[in-house]
Amino acid sequence: MTDTLPTQSTRPTFTVRTAAEATGKSRRTIGRMLEAGELEGATKDEESGAWSIPTEALLGAGLRLHAPSPPDAVGDEGDEDEAAEDDRAELLAELADWRRRAEVAEAIADERAASLSDMRTALELANRMLPAGPRAEATDAAPAKPRRKWWRGGEGRVSHPRATMGGAMPCRSLELAR
Repeated sequence: MTDTLPTQSTRPTFTVRTAAEATGKSRRTIGRMLEAGELEGATKDEESGAWSIPTEALLGAGLRLHAPSPPDAVGDEGDEDEAAEDDRAELLAELADWRRRAEVAEAIADERAASLSDMRTALELANRMLPAGPRAEATDAAPAKPRRKWWRGGEGRVSHPRATMGGAMPCRSLELAR
């Protein structure tokens, strides 16, 4: 008996997107490799246009599957420190600006308080200069007669100040209600 090798692999196949994710390459790079024929055994479905890339094709092209990302470069920590220092300097400048604004606002408030005090003193002096005489109290005065409403006229008539015919206009709403 002769042993025959299976024609299909039991390893998974990838689409362009999943191959890019598994290898850490871009989809465009995987697409260029397919167009150049570097991924042997990859097939394209004629109906959907999707690629089926076997694991062996990716490994045969020298790509590593699920490879860990390289460590950060040593110089990257300095960039973070510089960015943090820039942020700190910006925040200190903003704090100094807010402190300056607070000092200006306090100076304006003090100036207005002094001006208000001067005005109160002047008002007291002016009141002392008035002749001392009887002051009419609001409670002693007779209550004012209430004004008559302009829309309450005679029967079927409305008295209105802007009326053009003898000071009265017919009230149509009353005529319709009858």
